[in-house]
Amino acid sequence: MYHSSRSRQPALLAALTALWAVLSYATWSNGAYGQRQWLLCLLVLCATAIAVFSRTSHPLWGPGLSGRSVFFLTAVLPLYVLFQAIPLPGIFVDLISPARGALEQMLSGFDLQSTFNPVSVFPARTLEHALRFVGYALMLLMVRELAMRRGLGSWLLAAPLLAVAGMQALAGLFQVQGGDPVALGGYANRNHFAGLLELALPFAPAMSFAALQKSSERSSTLDLRAALLASLGWALAALLMGGVLLSLSRAGFVIALLGLAQVVLFRYVPLRLSVKDGLRNLGVLIALLVILAAAIIFLPTDALIDRFGDLAASDEISHDSRVAMWTETLRLIKDYWLVGCGLGAYGSAFVAYRASSPMFQIPYAHNDFLQYLGELGVVGFAIGFVPIVILWVRLLRRFERERDANVRCMALGCLVSMHSLALHSLVDFNLYIPANALIFAWVLGVSAALTQDDFSQNGGIPRQSRRKFMHSSRRPE
Repeated sequence: MYHSSRSRQPALLAALTALWAVLSYATWSNGAYGQRQWLLCLLVLCATAIAVFSRTSHPLWGPGLSGRSVFFLTAVLPLYVLFQAIPLPGIFVDLISPARGALEQMLSGFDLQSTFNPVSVFPARTLEHALRFVGYALMLLMVRELAMRRGLGSWLLAAPLLAVAGMQALAGLFQVQGGDPVALGGYANRNHFAGLLELALPFAPAMSFAALQKSSERSSTLDLRAALLASLGWALAALLMGGVLLSLSRAGFVIALLGLAQVVLFRYVPLRLSVKDGLRNLGVLIALLVILAAAIIFLPTDALIDRFGDLAASDEISHDSRVAMWTETLRLIKDYWLVGCGLGAYGSAFVAYRASSPMFQIPYAHNDFLQYLGELGVVGFAIGFVPIVILWVRLLRRFERERDANVRCMALGCLVSMHSLALHSLVDFNLYIPANALIFAWVLGVSAALTQDDFSQNGGIPRQSRRKFMHSSRRPE
């Protein structure tokens, strides 16, 4: 059953603490990018999953469209990546991936041709990424399970994200105060550090809005608890925004501002506009645009302004180089369009298509959408992308119709977090950093719980199960 007794709450809190520890370690170890760091994270995730699911009697993925989306993300997608790495009959590989077959024929001149070949051009790297996807799947399933169980409040599930991001932002502030030119936290790249903060940032103001709305529903005066929660939320938002500013990430700064603007806009302007509230909504929109323009003008530091003025910096891949790289990646996608060149194998396959940026190693396309499409092909990309879109649509509907402040604002935080990652993925590769991908899996886990067909905010008990329980508990007359 979904619900649990009060006696099981310590076990749930222990599982949540273990997942928080994994996120913390991953962010402090350069995003868990190294194999040793990731294997340690995976071991803890597996051990926690055994503890969480050992007493679960309900279906692992759940019924309905949301359950099927979770099934594809957590079971089918990792299996598909594994399929890319295993040796298959050469004639079958030639049929589903002619470009891979042509590559094997070219290698035959060096006596490297084999009767059985994998779809991936770099199978060892694809297997490594398959293990990553197993970890992401476990994180998604466990967070969804914790969200569905009774006794865990909505914002307790957001607390680990805000705690991890807040500590990283504080570390970045201390780094700059100590003389470092840029805030990096536990990361080696400013954009991935900013990407982490962007993912957690929307939950801070959303928590404030939920506390204020709950207080207004209980009483006409603001109670102390609501005031403290609202202040804490905006203080965390300011801290995370400060970390983004000091990271000197251009995309991070713009996307973080847009994330804050979306939270405020969705909070005060309904999705379905009415003529009656037209003037009010227009006033809110104008005020928000003025504040956003002022933030863009006055918030950036001199160093960040210099970064915006030097888009063609020589110390990293410039804007023009990225555009050329994306054009060349489209050629790779055209050749490996069906089943891809293998997850994680972009750097090896791209060598044959590369003509730009000769001074740089290019293992990533700096565009997650293009790279995943090239590595997974249309089949794999659809397996991963379509379920996320389904969850997003259903989450948007849940946000629109929900009346409970906590659930509504939690859905709002998940929505804007997903928007921020999607925007940053257009110009970077945050989803190839395990720590950031784990954070995204956490957001998807909460979203999957909120969009579950029979989910109720009353402790996570399914409506049908709750009715059966109430009916069975009635005493016969």
